Amino acid sequence: CTLLRLLLHAVLMWASCSQDQNVVSGVSSSISPAVENNTLPAFFWSHFVHDAVLFSRALGRSVEDTVVVCHRLLSHIADNPRNLSEIRANILLKTREERRTWEEAISRSLLAPFLQSVPMEINGWLQHVINDRSLGSNPLMRQVYELENPVGSRFPPQLWRYRVPVSIGHLMYTIDQNSDAARADQCLLLKAFLKEEWKLRAVQYLPDIIKLQCLLVKKYHRQISQQEALILNVETFLANVNDATERHMLKKLIDNFGIAWKLVREGVLMHGRLKPKKKEHELDSVTRQTPMAFLLPRPQDEGTCSVALVDYLINCTHNEFLETYHKIVGHQGSVSTTASLLYIIARLLLGFDVETVS
Repeated sequence: CTLLRLLLHAVLMWASCSQDQNVVSGVSSSISPAVENNTLPAFFWSHFVHDAVLFSRALGRSVEDTVVVCHRLLSHIADNPRNLSEIRANILLKTREERRTWEEAISRSLLAPFLQSVPMEINGWLQHVINDRSLGSNPLMRQVYELENPVGSRFPPQLWRYRVPVSIGHLMYTIDQNSDAARADQCLLLKAFLKEEWKLRAVQYLPDIIKLQCLLVKKYHRQISQQEALILNVETFLANVNDATERHMLKKLIDNFGIAWKLVREGVLMHGRLKPKKKEHELDSVTRQTPMAFLLPRPQDEGTCSVALVDYLINCTHNEFLETYHKIVGHQGSVSTTASLLYIIARLLLGFDVETVS
């Protein structure tokens, strides 16, 4: 939860500013890789700002409104100490399981109930500002808080007014805020899409991934050993391509492979039907130093990542969502609900580009 991370970094930043060096050293020892004690406040502040921006996007609110929400949450926690009893049970948090249980308790006891009232909290704060006599007749402040008609104003109103952006994150938040037992059977397809959108956005790269695999197999079939493929990295591979047009095309295909892998890596390694058998055969990310062995499709070792990625995008993402779609709309059995590897082209796949949707 972004809000939980934001609160955690705020607490760590406060502790890192302590005059007690034992406290500061305790905070420093919990960070890996290590950070110098004198840079800890700036380190946690940068994380806090990053979390605030992410939380702002999730809420679909301005950063200023998000900061108000954080203040209201802290006030809510201070005013309701009874809610902390369950959280204090495992205060030492020595193991990963204890930390996970503690995070779930915080989300259940404090965060979830509070987040349901975010719009009310923000509106209450805005009303408080509006009623603040110190605003007086300040024309700029009255424009910022939209207390008068902007027609004829000396300030361009579009410079001061925040409008909630239309984005996937905001849509997910809105659906979640309006979900209850009475609406459980509404917007089923939209809810199914939002649940899977994090991996559906990778489907658009599937044709390029298959094209890259075909080109690599054609170029290196029975001509390069596994050891040679481990030595040959992406940078060297591209440098050896003489034709500029071909090099640009291969660079684009490899970049798209990397984007797709980054999006669904955890899903492939945790829930994929195919996955590397050894930890050292798992691909972290695609860079210019990545060995080509990870991109060459093979049934074992590093090449399993390439094969597993395609299988995951086709069967565990594309075809699985198609089955969900036909089940919801009631078309089961009437039309094909799968895409075949033999006919993977862009116009036959689910079309979803997060930038276009947002």
